[in-house]
Amino acid sequence: PLLARLTNSKIYINVGCVYNFLVRWKGELLRRLKACGQSLTKTDQDQDKADRRGSELERVARELVASQIIHHSDRTVRLVAACCLSDVLRIFAPEPPYTSAEIQEVLELFVKSLHVLSNREAKDFSRAYYLLENISIVKLFLLCTELEDADDLVSSVFSLFFEIVDEKHTIKIRTYILDILSGFIVEQETMPQPVLDSILMQLSEELQASPAAGVLARELLQKCSAALEPYIQQYFNRALLVGKSSESDLGDSNMYELIFELNQAAPSVLLSVLPQLEFKLKSTDKEEREEVARLLARMFASPDSSLAEENGPLWRCWLGRFRDIVPAIRGICVQFSKYFLVYHRALAHETEGCLEKAAFDPDETVRSAVVVTLQETAQQDIGCMTDKLWTLLQKRLLDKKVSVRLDAMTALASVYNGVHVRCLTKEGDVRANKRLLKSLAWIPSKIFQLYYQPTAEDSLGVERSLHMHLVPVMASDERRLQLLFDVYTILDDVAMRAFNEMVKKRESVRRGLVDLLVAYKAADKPRCAAQCIHIAKSLPESSKAHDHLKQLVGMLKNRSLYDGLLNCTAMEKGCDFVRKAVLGVSKEVQLSVKPAVVPTLKALLDRAAPLLVDSGFISLLLRRVAQDVDFTMNDSDSEDDSSESDNDDDAARRRANKDAKAKGGAGQLPLSCKRGLQLVMALSVQYPVLFQMRDVYEQLMSFLKHESSFVVESALFILMSIGGDVEETYPSVASCLGPVLKQLAVKGTPRQAKFALRCVQKLLSNSEALTDQILQVYVKGLKGADLKDNLLTVITGLGHVARLSPALFAPHQKAVIRNFVVKHLLVKDREGRGFREKDPEWSEDSRVSTETLLKIASLKLLVRWLSALPAEEETSSSTPVLRLLHCMLQNEGDLNAHGKTVAWEKSRLRLCAGCCLLKVASMERFCTLVDSDMFLDLSLMVQDSCLQVRTSFTNKLHKWLSRMVLPVSYLSMLALAAPDPVKDQKDRVRHHLNQSITSRRDLIKTNQMLADKVEVILPEYSVPFLIHNLAHHPDLQEKSPDCFVQLKEYLWFFLEPPMLRGDTYGFLKKMVETIKQTRDATAPSDPQENETAQKRLYTVCDVALGLMANRVTHFTSEPFPGRIVIPRRIFEGVPKDAPLNTNKYLPPSFSFSPVGKKKAIDQGPTPSKSSTSSTSSKLSTSSASSTPGVPRVQSKESIKGEKPYISRAEPSPAPTPSSRPSRSAKSAANIQMSATSRDDDSDEDDGSDSGNESDGENVQAMDVGTVEGIEEFSSATTEPSSESQ
Repeated sequence: PLLARLTNSKIYINVGCVYNFLVRWKGELLRRLKACGQSLTKTDQDQDKADRRGSELERVARELVASQIIHHSDRTVRLVAACCLSDVLRIFAPEPPYTSAEIQEVLELFVKSLHVLSNREAKDFSRAYYLLENISIVKLFLLCTELEDADDLVSSVFSLFFEIVDEKHTIKIRTYILDILSGFIVEQETMPQPVLDSILMQLSEELQASPAAGVLARELLQKCSAALEPYIQQYFNRALLVGKSSESDLGDSNMYELIFELNQAAPSVLLSVLPQLEFKLKSTDKEEREEVARLLARMFASPDSSLAEENGPLWRCWLGRFRDIVPAIRGICVQFSKYFLVYHRALAHETEGCLEKAAFDPDETVRSAVVVTLQETAQQDIGCMTDKLWTLLQKRLLDKKVSVRLDAMTALASVYNGVHVRCLTKEGDVRANKRLLKSLAWIPSKIFQLYYQPTAEDSLGVERSLHMHLVPVMASDERRLQLLFDVYTILDDVAMRAFNEMVKKRESVRRGLVDLLVAYKAADKPRCAAQCIHIAKSLPESSKAHDHLKQLVGMLKNRSLYDGLLNCTAMEKGCDFVRKAVLGVSKEVQLSVKPAVVPTLKALLDRAAPLLVDSGFISLLLRRVAQDVDFTMNDSDSEDDSSESDNDDDAARRRANKDAKAKGGAGQLPLSCKRGLQLVMALSVQYPVLFQMRDVYEQLMSFLKHESSFVVESALFILMSIGGDVEETYPSVASCLGPVLKQLAVKGTPRQAKFALRCVQKLLSNSEALTDQILQVYVKGLKGADLKDNLLTVITGLGHVARLSPALFAPHQKAVIRNFVVKHLLVKDREGRGFREKDPEWSEDSRVSTETLLKIASLKLLVRWLSALPAEEETSSSTPVLRLLHCMLQNEGDLNAHGKTVAWEKSRLRLCAGCCLLKVASMERFCTLVDSDMFLDLSLMVQDSCLQVRTSFTNKLHKWLSRMVLPVSYLSMLALAAPDPVKDQKDRVRHHLNQSITSRRDLIKTNQMLADKVEVILPEYSVPFLIHNLAHHPDLQEKSPDCFVQLKEYLWFFLEPPMLRGDTYGFLKKMVETIKQTRDATAPSDPQENETAQKRLYTVCDVALGLMANRVTHFTSEPFPGRIVIPRRIFEGVPKDAPLNTNKYLPPSFSFSPVGKKKAIDQGPTPSKSSTSSTSSKLSTSSASSTPGVPRVQSKESIKGEKPYISRAEPSPAPTPSSRPSRSAKSAANIQMSATSRDDDSDEDDGSDSGNESDGENVQAMDVGTVEGIEEFSSATTEPSSESQ
């Protein structure tokens, strides 16, 4: 047996027995090796060299390196032997008792044996740990340095440890491994490339053996940075400068990733590599420049990095890439900017400056990257967002590209929702969150203002921002109500109107989808086609959406899809039901064979599905509003200081109520209460079915008893909107409602009387009897009436009675209209302060006298009475009213011209008279009674000297033009806004004009049934009225250079939008040429004055033709969808034998300032005398050519009954020869006022019932000027240095 005993630190072993039993029994060999190992473990190094040599210990050492043991087939035998050899080397250190070849075999045995460490559950793990400990302490692997050609062995050692290291290893094991490897690096004279590769390889996530190996490599780099720096520098210098990485197996694909990881682990090793990166950053190869820019961005952006502060030139060089010629590189710089804003505040200022320029970058992807970066910055740390950054994000809402605007919408909405939710859930610092939310209160308004943009993508984006972020539809009813209430409360007036318009549009799309499904079920194909056209207008890319909708109709054969779409519109079933139906339909269509339909269907359901409001939501909303309303009543008698028992909501209501009273006195409502009622009113108009519940009616009845007139008026409006058969469904409510409505109609405010009378007509079955009772009270109140408070209510109520119940009003119309309204109110002027030149032309409502308010109400009463007149009384009754309104206009609002009316009241009366004339003109049976004189004076309202009058009148004009209730000739009135001194007003009118032109053209394109009615729809047919109006304009009576310049401005302001595309050039040119061959039918009968009037008309024609010839740069030969029609009431044909009018009426020195060559086909010949004579000879026949482009002039000798327009005749009856009065006070010269002395955005009510509603009247212009970014980009690309590329 193997005997070992320790005597005086000396070992005696029978070595022969080891050899004899070596190959017979493995167990015996293990037993003897373990016993030997135990003895060696207890042996120390206190023996001298002489005692070691030739001793039993040396013979044991020799036997342990025998090939039969080192290369034994059993792993355990090799591991035990390795442990023994490690002890032998420890004892014999520093001179091992082996040759170089034997040492190499021993070290290779160590490497193989240490593989056991990779498995913590292995039975020999403790022996492997003992071996690792010995190797680390004694530094046995440093024996490799004494061997020749040991590079492979060293490389295998590094590979071994990177392979076996594990996250579960103890700190001691990882420390031993780190000591072993660092010892190699420090003691090695040269670093083999494979060893460096194995270290660097662990830094790459794709190449590393394990995450633990990556950690080990980083620790090794940190510990041996000084020793590794020369080798790393040599490696990257070759790779970056020469393009070769020596004999490395890593290649160049991971080079930049390795540099980044090295910078994270040991930045000091890269000090000599950074200059090479700066050189690469100026490379002409854009791919290489992009990689280096991304690398440096990551290195600078690391939270703990100080690279930018320590390497200023490299940082400034990287900032220059914000102006790189490649958009992708500029985008990389923008994407990493958030890290500098959040983690490196010292670099934030420079970063903000670069982002400010990038926000105006010519490439939309870069601008989108700016938006996303700012969104992520705000979500990560909103405190890093400065005012400049918020302004940048806000400006992107007006970007010229839809995608950028949508990104900006989403960014702002998500940021606002995050802060809003934190306030509601009371997370973190509640007070700080509330202050932050208050500072971001502008976000919802700015988002909703985008609803007025012309594209469907914008409006759909606003709705998605509302449903996904501002008021998530997935939230509970209570949370949804609170979010919507808070958002609606902080909206400004424009955004609030946009929200109301959004609700209206969504309901219109929902009803269109319901009608489509009903028409499909009834097999009504024309109706289906019409609804597809109607719905497609509300979806992005309407032409493509129309094709998809037709495909969707074909898919409705699937019954489950049909029922699913029907459920998506089932408002009465609740939001949860609709939400599930939407998900079901979306999944079903996605699995269909037509995936192209999916985006259109998604957009359709986003707009049509009622996901926000249901009956339960309405009940909660009314309850919330009722709490605010009741609180204002109950708080009026309470003490000023809030009690300790008040919760947060009550305390907030109490503070708001005190603020409202401090600003407006008793009876004033806080803003939240007003906005809550306005929200209910907006929803009641579009969703009346959801309001028809008993608790809603009872709650509204309680509102009618409130002390605030606004609450009462709101309740009446809601009742009027929701209607319903109250008497049959809720008789107890109806029995109480009648007396209350009568009381409000008789003794309430004018608006209360108006809404009360409408509620009587809509809610009660005995409306005629109750209306008659109210009328009797009104008539009795007129007897002996003076300017008392209730008289305004009486006049307003009489007007609505005359409109709603004309049969009841007829017996009293003489006493009311002639004897009281006209003689007692309108004609009679009471003593007043009189007109003064220094008086302002507009003032607040409180300064308007009761007399003026009564006159305004009287004018409206006359118009309402006209609207309900029977056919037999139209002419006899309407003519005096029109003359009265016209006289009011001519006398600047002072009907009698006695000078007793102050300036601001004259402005209101003038405005009311103009709007009343527009109202009369919108009635088809009265529009022919508006003659050319009235038309011109009405047009001059666009140039009124008072800004508020101009704004309100043009808004009203646009409102009725957009509804197609006014003849197309009234579109020409907008041209008179060309010289308006207030830029906002001029831009607003230009927007109205463009919107009207676009909507009218789209209507003809999308509705084939209107193909024969183009003369009453297309804007080109208003040009004759424009020319005639300008020929009689007061400012253009004298032929002076300024006159021609002004005339050119008027014409081009109107002609530029319709001629922008060039497809109407030929048509309009022929129309103007045809007008020049006619005569003014409204010219005076005096020969000299008549000739002067004709010359003015031809002068306007010459200016128009000159503008077309010099300013239209391109046009097409596409046929116009209509024929040339000249209105016979303002133009008349010339005699058959009259010569062709080829005279020039402009001075030779007059210039049109051409803008460039026209790019088009031949514009066609000028009409010859023969063709004109032929046209003139056919004026009295009905067989005029209908070919597009061929003129057809209608004179007064046309066949009876023939009209130039399909649906109605144009204004202007047969003219009476007379001289037109001068309206110098209305001329453009008299509206040159100081814009700073007036409120350019004023939207004062003109006294009409419906106010000054206008789609997008305050819409901000889209940001089409990325000029700053383009200039910066251009300057960067023209510099000669490589850095500027």
